[in-house]
Parts: sequence; C-alpha cells; structure tokens
Amino acid sequence: MLGIDVGYSERRATTGLCVLAWGPRDVTWTVARARRDEADRRTALQRLLGGDRSPVLAVGVDGPLRPALVYDTSYRCGDALLARGRFAKRGKPGQTSSGGGRRLHAEACRLVALMLEEATVATACHACAISDRAIGEAFPNLFLGVLCDDRDYPDRPRKARQWTDELYELQGPTTSMRRRLTTLLRALTGKRKIDGEWDIADHDERAALVCALTAVCLAAGRFVAAGSPKDGWIILPPLDHWGRDARGERWAWRELQNNLVSVAADFPDAAVAPVGAAGFSETSLVSRPLRHRARRPR
Repeated sequence: MLGIDVGYSERRATTGLCVLAWGPRDVTWTVARARRDEADRRTALQRLLGGDRSPVLAVGVDGPLRPALVYDTSYRCGDALLARGRFAKRGKPGQTSSGGGRRLHAEACRLVALMLEEATVATACHACAISDRAIGEAFPNLFLGVLCDDRDYPDRPRKARQWTDELYELQGPTTSMRRRLTTLLRALTGKRKIDGEWDIADHDERAALVCALTAVCLAAGRFVAAGSPKDGWIILPPLDHWGRDARGERWAWRELQNNLVSVAADFPDAAVAPVGAAGFSETSLVSRPLRHRARRPR
C-alpha cells in the first residue's frame, strides 16, 4: 500500500510518503518526506518502492480528488458533509473552492500523476472508485477522529490546525489511538503481527501512515465513503471500529446522518456509504495475493 500526504511548501520537505507491506505473518511500513520539486518526489518514491514494479494494491492520498482525477475547484459534497455539526470544530477539511484547499487540490492532482508514472497501481476493485486505478482520497484528521470515543475527543489541538498530531498521540480514558489503529490493521490484514513502528514524530510522516491505512481499507473492501458520485468520496475506517458516545452510539455516524439532511438541497446525490462486512474475508483483495505471489504485497 502507498500513502501520500500532500504538501506544497516551496522551502521544506512537507510531502509525506509511506509504503506499507506485509508477509504471511507480519505487517510493516517505511515512511519518508519529499520536497515539492518533481525530482525530489520521484527520488523519494523510487527509494521507498525499492525498484519493485509489481503493482501497489491501493493508494491513499490526503488531498482533494475528484472522479477521473480531474481538477475542478467547485465546492464538493464530501467537504460539506465533514464540515458541519460537530465536525465543524473537530478538524474539518479545507474546501476545494477557495484558499489553501484549492491549492491542495491542484497539488494532489499533480502528485497522483507523478506517482502513476513511478508506480504500477492495481485496477480499482472497491466500491465508490474515482479512477480505474485503486486510488482513494484519505483525510487523516477524521480517519483518526471517527475512531475516537466522544468523551476523549480533544477540545482543540495544542498546535493550531494540527488535529492529526493531537489525535495520533491521544491516550484518553477509553481511547488509546495506537491501540485502536493496531486493532483496525489486524482486522483488515488477517490478524498479522504488527512490526511497523508507531513512534513517528514527524507530522507529515504520521499523516502518510494514516493515508496508507486508508489504502488498506480500500484494498480490503471495508470502509465508509462520504461524498457523492459526482464530486468523489472521502474514505473513512470501517464503521464497526468507530468510537462511541456516552449512550453507546457511534457519534460520528449520527453526525453524518444529520449532515446528509442539511446538505441535500445543494447536493441531492450526497451519500454516506458503509462498504464491506464486519469480519475479515479470506476472499478479500488483501488476502488473494498471499496465495498467488511470493513477494510481499504493498
């Protein structure tokens, strides 16, 4: 799997990259960063992929992506669904129609095009696909956020707008985020031993790892997609792993259902789609390569 956290700083290496791979019994990953210039990004990707041209099974990209991977700066359904109600103060996405969201969208399109030149990506087999390749839009803030129990959710990040870091480090009374991520990854990859290192200090590398976990959800066919067929989909973890509130309900699921009603006038095709069954399937995309190929899937 490949995770890409889109960055566009002209001076610093803010594009995070992660390759996650597994063998018959273990799962591991490697992270890196790259600058915005094309040569540095190519070099970083080539180094992570190690010259292996076998297909990457899925890619998660933290940046706005539309169907057919086109550039279009109109306001998107997925942005609206994840920016209202309680999400409004819990790390909502930047909208593609203005400001930094527009630039992030342009950079995401540019990075995906470059990635497709450097890596062979498997054919999309998942529901809500936006491309003929297995590429999905990740959003680390709320991928982590929906896993969090309501009582443990931070009021605000200690550093402005750094929700991913705040949630990644969370050790609340009921929610240890790393324990939740470990449980999720084992459920998606057949309970393999997790040999990857969770102790990642860099913000962009953490986000890239969460993008790679999003890619695992796509490959396993177990996720929740928020958005629309016209505007594309933001991929979140499978519903059975979402955090609960004091009443034992999936609080984020309830918020999304409420937001569906409020965005219907502007986005009639808005949807929140849970995909896949609760249990690990031996016929999932994740398991098939282990029977047919000697190399580590990634």
